[in-house]
Amino acid sequence: SAQDIAVVADRVNIDLLSGVASASGFLPPEINDQLRQYSLKGAFENLNISSSLANDELKTLALSSNVRAVAANSVGGSPNLAGIDGFVELEFDASTGIVSGVGEIESSNFSMNFPNIFSSTWDYGYVNGALDFMIDISDGQEIRLRSSVIVAESNAVDAHAQFASYLRRYPDGRRESELDLYVGASRLDGQQKNLYLPDGPNIADGLRNTMQWLDKAVLAGDVSNAGIIYRGSTLPGVSVELKTFQSYFEIEQGQLLFSEDWPEINDLSALVFTADNDVDVEIRGGRSLNLSLDGASGEVRQNLDDESWLSITGNVNGLTSDGLTYLQNAGVGENLKEEFSGWQVQGGFKMDVDVNIPLGVPDAETKVRLEMAVLENQLTLPEYSLTVSQLSGPVIFDTETGVEETSLSGNIFGRPANFILS
Repeated sequence: SAQDIAVVADRVNIDLLSGVASASGFLPPEINDQLRQYSLKGAFENLNISSSLANDELKTLALSSNVRAVAANSVGGSPNLAGIDGFVELEFDASTGIVSGVGEIESSNFSMNFPNIFSSTWDYGYVNGALDFMIDISDGQEIRLRSSVIVAESNAVDAHAQFASYLRRYPDGRRESELDLYVGASRLDGQQKNLYLPDGPNIADGLRNTMQWLDKAVLAGDVSNAGIIYRGSTLPGVSVELKTFQSYFEIEQGQLLFSEDWPEINDLSALVFTADNDVDVEIRGGRSLNLSLDGASGEVRQNLDDESWLSITGNVNGLTSDGLTYLQNAGVGENLKEEFSGWQVQGGFKMDVDVNIPLGVPDAETKVRLEMAVLENQLTLPEYSLTVSQLSGPVIFDTETGVEETSLSGNIFGRPANFILS
C-alpha cells in the first residue's frame, strides 16, 4: 500500500532524527551506512520533510531546513566539517538510488579539515558559500561534494577557497578517492603558514620533507597574494604521479632561515613557489648580519637518489669587516673561519655565494663556494705586524678545494705590490 508522510518541526537534533530514521527500517541499508559514517551532529530548524512509502519501503523523500552548528565526519577523503550554519535542501529517489541536494553556509564559527592531506584544522570566524552534494547507491557507492567559491576569514588568513571531492566504492571492493582543492589568500600570517602546508598521512615522504623545511625556514612575515592547489588521489600508497601540490606566496618584512648553520635573513622581500617536492625562493631584498642581499635565490630539489638538497645562490655586498663577521657565523667550515679570523679590514666588498645544503641526507656535507671581490681595502694582519692599503682583487673559497690561488694588488710599506693568496 502507498502512504505519504509529512513532518514539520521548529527544531530537531540531527543525530536524534538520524537515529530514528535508521531504526525505522524505511531507509535503504546503504543510506543508513552513510548516516553512520558521517555521524551528523547539530540541529534542524524550521524543518520540512515529505516522503512517500510503498509496501513499507521508502520511495521518495524531500527535506528542507535551516541548520545550526552542524558537524560531519570525513568519509573517504571528504572534509571534516563543523560549525555549519545555513540552509540545506535534499531529495532522495529510491528508483535511481540517488540522494542529491545543496547546502548554503554563513557561519561565524566554522572549521574544516582534509585529514588525509592536512593535519591542521582550519578555523574561521566568518565563512560564506554553498555546497552541492550527491550520493549514488545504485552500483556500490559514489559520493560527490562540490563547493562554490567560499569566502573564509580568520585571524590567520583572509581567503577564498573552492573544492570538489569524489569517492567511489565498487561492489568488488575497489576504491577511488579524488580531491581538487584551490585556496587563494590576500593575507596570511607567516607564523601560521603551516596550516596550509600538506603534512597528512597520505602525503609522500618527499613532499612531506620539503614542506617541513619550508615551515622551519620561513620564521615570520607578512604573507600576501598566496595560493595553494591540491589535485589528485587521497588514497594511501598511490603513486606520486596521481597527485600534485603547488603553492605560491609573496612575503614582506619576513625572516628566513635557510639552514641552522647560516644566519637569518631579515627584512625579507621574496617570492616563494612550490611544486610537489620542489621549492623556489626568489629574494628581492633582505639583510643578514648587516649585509645586503641582492638577487639571491634558493631552491630545493631531489637528485636521482631521491635526496633533497637546498641550493642557494646570490650576491652579497657591504663592509668587508661585516663580511668577515658573517663568515664566522656561517656554515663554511672551520678551516675558512680560522683562515680569516685574524684579519682586520676596512673597506667594502661584493661576493657571489653558491651553497648546497643536504636536507635530511645522512653523512652528506654542505658544499660552499664564495667568490669575494675587495676594492681598495685596508688589511691589517696583527700576527705579522703588516698593513696593506688599497688592497683590491678576488678572494675565492671552495669547501672542496679550500682557498684558491688568486692575485691581489695593493700598497705595502708605501710601495705598490702584488700578492698571491692561496
